[in-house]
Amino acid sequence: MNRRERRAMTLKPVLAAVMFCCLLFVGSLTVSAAGEVTKYNGVDYARVYDFDYYVAHNSYVKKHYADNPAGALKYFVKKGMKKRQVASEDFDINSYINGSKNLRRSYKNNYKKYYLHYIKKGYKSKTYRRRATAGYKTLKNYAVSYAGVSYKRVYDYNYYVSHNADVKKKYGVDDLAVFEDFMERGVYLGLKGNAKFDVESYIKANPDLETQFGDDYFEFYTYYAKTGKGNLVPTDDGYSAFTEDELAAMSSSETGATEKKLGYTARKIYNETINGQKTLTTYLKNALVPCGRTLYIWGGGWDDSDASIIGYQKQWETFFNNHNTAGYDYANYRYSYGNGLDCSGFAAWTLYNTLYTKSGGAWLVYQSTTVASTYKSKGWATLSTGSSDQTYKPGDVVSMNGHVWISLGQCSDKSVLLVHSSPKGVQISGTSGRAATLATHYMKKYFPEWPYAARTVSSSYLSYAGKARWKVSGAGHILDDPDGLQKMSADQIMKFLLGD
Repeated sequence: MNRRERRAMTLKPVLAAVMFCCLLFVGSLTVSAAGEVTKYNGVDYARVYDFDYYVAHNSYVKKHYADNPAGALKYFVKKGMKKRQVASEDFDINSYINGSKNLRRSYKNNYKKYYLHYIKKGYKSKTYRRRATAGYKTLKNYAVSYAGVSYKRVYDYNYYVSHNADVKKKYGVDDLAVFEDFMERGVYLGLKGNAKFDVESYIKANPDLETQFGDDYFEFYTYYAKTGKGNLVPTDDGYSAFTEDELAAMSSSETGATEKKLGYTARKIYNETINGQKTLTTYLKNALVPCGRTLYIWGGGWDDSDASIIGYQKQWETFFNNHNTAGYDYANYRYSYGNGLDCSGFAAWTLYNTLYTKSGGAWLVYQSTTVASTYKSKGWATLSTGSSDQTYKPGDVVSMNGHVWISLGQCSDKSVLLVHSSPKGVQISGTSGRAATLATHYMKKYFPEWPYAARTVSSSYLSYAGKARWKVSGAGHILDDPDGLQKMSADQIMKFLLGD
């Protein structure tokens, strides 16, 4: 045996051992030239992943994978990326997302795609390399424009998600979706979009604007967004129009600024629902049962019982009597189930009580913007979209951006009377004109429990996503109209339902 043959025999065991080790990673993990495991299933994560850095900056990884480079990489790919974990000093995923508006539009909350973008393309760009290490702590260049108007004076994505955990959980870094939530839901609830602008404080500080816009929050947000005009009084938390004495008085009078505990006894009409009589008359009478004595609860009706329960609830009355103050803030009672109704919950509860005689039956709660189209899809109603039809008959159900309401008819001047659950609760409102006058008259005369001014809503209520008109005959219809309500004006319907 010559020297070459002896050397070959000596190397065989070593080569075999090396080949065996390599086989452990075939198909999933491979080793870089520097000896660090950076590849998994054919993708090299070296540009966003460093084992030593990952272990040093992640206690869980250090505990479980400090001696297992292959396991650490697998954990990073399978779980770490979903958690937006930083695994390299050269790539901060959070800064990368916060600084990349265009990527957010494409990838939304699919965090793995941001890592892969940098691995495949981003590292080649000076701009993206800068974003990867810039240390951006907050989202940049988020959406602020709606219907051609910039709302940057009243909205900040970072503030909004930090003060609305449910929104952050649902939409994450999808700033378009978060902004849509603010404009289509938050504005109508009077939520703060930034630290500076509080709509209720703004209304109180600007009585001239209140005369112009009534209680339509959308108009106040939009006016300030467009003009920046109006009084804002600085406080420790942004701005408030209330003095310290007024705030203290509101806090101390939580149990009722008005001492009226009228409840059931003060009502002149419709104390209880009429159940199972499937007519348009019954539907509108039922809609007036909680009117003027039920406060707005964000999420009210979305639990397992509120919207599928027969009759007006004593708990709604109790909550109303204890909280019907000028300073009632529904934002403090989110998902306080059992204490009141939101707009969708109110619409569902009204229909349920009209169709059924026992609690706990069908689920009729739908997203506000889709209520009208859902009724159409079930064959119960015809549908108009895009504000194409500007006639409003009694009983029409209108879905707008983030809100739903029930029409009580249209006046001769084309203004519209409606009933809805909207800040601060279930009430009759009207668009500017004859309908607003009717709303004030009937709320004062027939709903004496209601401590607030009747709300005048803006013409934005007539820019709808869908308007459902109940079929009152033919296949699929669920409500009859024996009294001919759909032929009545707002004045006629209110005299029919309530009197003069």
